[in-house]
Amino acid sequence: MLVVWVFQDLTQFQLLLYDDVDYVTHRKLGWNLVYWIDLISKPVVNLWHPATVLSHDICALWKDGYSWKHHALNLLLHAANVVLIIWWLRQLGLALYVALAVSLLWFFHPVLVEPVAWVSGRKDLLVALFSILALGLAAKSDDGIKARMVIFFLVLAAVCSKPVAVVLPAVLVFQSLVVSNKNAWDRAALYQGFKKHGELFLLSLGIVLVTLMFQADGGQAVVDARTLPERLASALWAVLRSLKLWVMPYDLHTAYDDPEHVHVVFVIAGLMTVMALGLLACWNRLPLIVRIGLALFLLFLLPTMGLVRAGNHLVADRYLYLPGLGLTLVLGGILSLLKPRVFVLLFMFLTLGAAVFTKYQRQHWRDTRAVFSRILDIEPKHSYALAQMGSLERIAGNKELAQNYFLKALGEDAGSPIANWNLGDMEIEENNYAAAYKHYLTLAKLWGGEAWVHENLAKLAWNLQLYAEAKSHAERGLACAKTPSKLNDLETLLQDFEVRKR
Repeated sequence: MLVVWVFQDLTQFQLLLYDDVDYVTHRKLGWNLVYWIDLISKPVVNLWHPATVLSHDICALWKDGYSWKHHALNLLLHAANVVLIIWWLRQLGLALYVALAVSLLWFFHPVLVEPVAWVSGRKDLLVALFSILALGLAAKSDDGIKARMVIFFLVLAAVCSKPVAVVLPAVLVFQSLVVSNKNAWDRAALYQGFKKHGELFLLSLGIVLVTLMFQADGGQAVVDARTLPERLASALWAVLRSLKLWVMPYDLHTAYDDPEHVHVVFVIAGLMTVMALGLLACWNRLPLIVRIGLALFLLFLLPTMGLVRAGNHLVADRYLYLPGLGLTLVLGGILSLLKPRVFVLLFMFLTLGAAVFTKYQRQHWRDTRAVFSRILDIEPKHSYALAQMGSLERIAGNKELAQNYFLKALGEDAGSPIANWNLGDMEIEENNYAAAYKHYLTLAKLWGGEAWVHENLAKLAWNLQLYAEAKSHAERGLACAKTPSKLNDLETLLQDFEVRKR
C-alpha cells in the first residue's frame, strides 16, 4: 500500500531531455553484428555500460507507449533489489525483522528517487541488482567452482552495467573477512581473500582499461584540469556532502555544484571522517552488519568521489544508491541492539517519514521542466539549470526568453557549454558569424575532444575569411573524429576548403 501511495503515478512521468533521449530515442536498433559491435565499443552519454544500454534497447522494442515501460522497469528493479537485500542479510545471519526493516527504510529513502524516477538512473539499479546477488551468493558459499563461476559472471554483469562496480571484488573480500571474524590487518587472511577472488580483480582491472579506451576523455567530455591536491580535497568534501544528503535529504535537487575552493576545515573533517569510518570497519567488536555497511559506503563511493572524474558532478543522489544502503545497514546494526519491539516501532516511524519525503521529492521528476525548476527554486543562480531552462524555451520556440536564460547562465559561468553552444547556434541562424565564433571558441576549451565543435568552428572561420584558422579547426576535428561518417565529413570539408582557396 505504501509503494502504491508513493509511486502511483511514476509510469506517467515523461522521458527527460537529460540523457534519456540518448538512451531511448536516439538509438539505432538493428540487432545485427554491427549493433553488437557498437554496443560493446561505443559509449553512450560518455559512459561505457553496455548492459545498461542493452536493457534500454530491449524496452524500446515496444514503440507504443514505451515511456511508461521504462519507468515501470526501474520501479520493478528497485523492488527486486529490496527482496535480494533481505535474502543477502538473511545469508549473513540477521534476524528477519531486522532485514525487513533495514530494506524498507532504504527502499523509501528520498535520495533514491533520482535513480528510480529518472530513466537514465537504470545503471545504478542494475549495478545494485548484480552486486547484491554476488554478495548473497558469496555469503552462502563462495568456495565451489560453480559458485565462483556464477559470482564471476555476476561481477561482469555489474561492471558492464556501470564501471563503478570495479570495487565489488574488494567488497567481496572484505565480506569474507568479516564473516570469518578476521581482521583487515590480518595479512594471511587478506592474502587468502585476494587469492580466492584473484580472477575478479583481474576482471576489474580489464574493465578499467576497456572503459578508458572506449570512453571519450576517460568518460568525461569536459576537460578536468585539477591538480592532485585539489582532487583529494574535492573527494573529501564529496564524502561529507554525501553523508549530509543521506542524513538530511530536505533540499535534493540532483545537480549539485562542485566547490570552487574547499576550505581546509572541510579537508581535515573529511580526512578524519574517512579514517574513522575505515578504522571502525576493521574493528572486530562491532556487529558484522555494521562493518559490512561501512565498507559498502566507503568502497562504492570511492569511484565517484572525484579522484578521477567520472561525471559532471562530484556529488549526486544516484551515487548514493549502494553507499546509502551501507549507511542504512550501519543504522540497522546499531539499533538492532534494542529490544525487537522497540526496534520495529522505530523503523516503522522512520520508514513512514522517509516515504512522505519520497512522495514529495518524486514530483520534481515528472518532466524536464520540473527537474530544472526545482534546482532554480533552491539555487536561483545555478548556471547549469539556467542553461537547461534556456534549452527548453528554445525548443518551445520562445527565442527571446531562451536567450535571457542563456545570458543569465553565462553571467554565472562564462564557460557554460550548453549556453555557449545554444547561443552560438542562435547567432548562426541570424548570420552573426563573429558572435557565433566567439561562443564556439569558448565551447572548444571545454569540449575540445568533440569533432563537431571543431567542424562548426572551421565553417565559421571560413565565413569570417580566417582561412588558416578554418583549416586548423578542420584538422583538429579530423583528429578527434570517432566515426567513419564524421571522418568523411571533415575530409570533404578540408577538400572543399582547398578547392575554394584555389
